Amino acid sequence: MSDFNAYEAWMTECNVCAQEASHFCPRCEKVWYCSQECQRYDWQVHRHLCSSDSQLYPVKDPTKPSRRAIYFPEHGGRPTFVEVPFETWDEGYDISLHWERLGNEPIFRKEWIVQNIEVDKNPITGRDLGYQLLVGIKDDAMQDPKYKPNKCIKGLNFTSSHIPHSWPGPLRAVKVAPKSPMLDSHPRYLDIEIGDLRHLVDFFLVYGLSGAALEETVFQLRMGLPALPEELDEDLLGESWDSAPASPSSALHSPTPQLPTIWGITLYCKGDQAQLNVPPYDVKEITLQEAQVHNLQNWPVFDITQLIGLPIQYRRIPTSIRNLENPFWSPDNEAALLLQLDPKTGEVPERWKKDSGTWVIVRQDGRQLYPEHLEALVAFVKQHLVPLFEEWRGKDTNASVGTRKVDGEMTKERFLEWFEGYRREKLQRLKDEEGFISEKWISPFDVPT
Repeated sequence: MSDFNAYEAWMTECNVCAQEASHFCPRCEKVWYCSQECQRYDWQVHRHLCSSDSQLYPVKDPTKPSRRAIYFPEHGGRPTFVEVPFETWDEGYDISLHWERLGNEPIFRKEWIVQNIEVDKNPITGRDLGYQLLVGIKDDAMQDPKYKPNKCIKGLNFTSSHIPHSWPGPLRAVKVAPKSPMLDSHPRYLDIEIGDLRHLVDFFLVYGLSGAALEETVFQLRMGLPALPEELDEDLLGESWDSAPASPSSALHSPTPQLPTIWGITLYCKGDQAQLNVPPYDVKEITLQEAQVHNLQNWPVFDITQLIGLPIQYRRIPTSIRNLENPFWSPDNEAALLLQLDPKTGEVPERWKKDSGTWVIVRQDGRQLYPEHLEALVAFVKQHLVPLFEEWRGKDTNASVGTRKVDGEMTKERFLEWFEGYRREKLQRLKDEEGFISEKWISPFDVPT
């Protein structure tokens, strides 16, 4: 991706009702709203953390990996942001070997066992968060009389009803990225945001209720959307609102704005093609949230694609143990191996030869990767570059890297020249076939952004 700030663009939805938002809090500049009503309503919660942008989040120590969390002190006061250290392991290119473990400090003692309660939906609005919030509490705090009900949680209550659960001891809330359908991975921690306090407070208002009591409480809270407290400083409303505000109560079931996407390709191995009944190249929709979760900006690039000016990033999908033990399942993936060709030696790295498997690949510039362009790229390597590497190995091994004939062919100009010939042949042969789309055979460098 050329600009990962785009990840935050889809987050400009109202923090209360999830409608498309047009204004943000002018103090912290982090939370968006669709109307003055929703901003006033949220202020009852938002004010506990809101401050100027430069003072909002604690400064991270670049030498100590950490994730931002929200701390709810046991003896009262306001919730605060804290940095929680975490450890990570990442072995090779296999995403299944990436692990993250969050530490207990500075909120809990190192030896404590922390019980986490998952929150993936706002219980009042029914809004799916698209990630998980984990509310952490000492595992035996409920049974230990020395831990008293958390006064900070109690102080967040802006309703006439009481918080149904006592929440003894200190509490911590952290944010976890969802497991992606693109790549199944272990949980990954994200920095919690100020807007997440809204969902946590709504969770505290109903946790511990069930049956009719839960239904009645949720109904009453929904009926109160949006309340209009007067204590909100009018300066915090920001610039004037040009249009009449929409009612958040009528927007509870409005569809969430569609996330921007990156269009890549899943490059299936033979075994997965047969098992899943899929083609070798399958167009893959990847949300920008998935891209951030799986650290797409740091995915490696196929060396040859970098040389020809069309850098393609890749990530291998881990092969299940069941498939590896199946004698009829094949991990062979010729296209992936060809793209992995080392431009210096013309050989495939040893680690991919026995278990190439299935891959997800995307264009580094964020443009859509057409299957037609991938097909041409693989053919360019197989039909044009491989014979030149073989010629070099057989006849001209004394030629140094950079002076060989094959080196002169791994350029943008030579690839484009070769692509034009390949494209003309394809257009001539496929033009009468049903479903043929000639626009997909434009130059890969002319794909619109």
